[in-house]
Amino acid sequence: MARFLHSHTLGLRQVDDSVAWESFVVEPVPGGGLTWAEGSLDTPNGLIRVRWDITAGSSRADDASARMTISVDVPPGSRARLVFPDGSARDVGPGSVTAEAPLRPDILAPLSPAPAPAPAPAPAPALSFEGAS
Repeated sequence: MARFLHSHTLGLRQVDDSVAWESFVVEPVPGGGLTWAEGSLDTPNGLIRVRWDITAGSSRADDASARMTISVDVPPGSRARLVFPDGSARDVGPGSVTAEAPLRPDILAPLSPAPAPAPAPAPAPALSFEGAS
């Protein structure tokens, strides 16, 4: 479960040919109503901390002012690539880094609360007949 949270929710994964987390990617996968996530991973080069947030000017799913902010602490001797849901990326070196990018409405839409399900229809009343025989 922890691996899923790191690799999908936080979007933290080691580059395939990297040793000791010298190169890693932060590519959050927003969804399921999450508007932020935060976590850390202790690596041979030091502690990696990641936090991402989604902010919007309104609760409308088509809000053009929606943004994603990614903050990461990159340990000494490591490099990171921050990848946003729109595909834009930024390569960063050691230290504390914060970057942001706009979110397209189609990415933000799944984050909006789902409409409440329609109520189940009431059961049909039981019928009984009384009569003269």
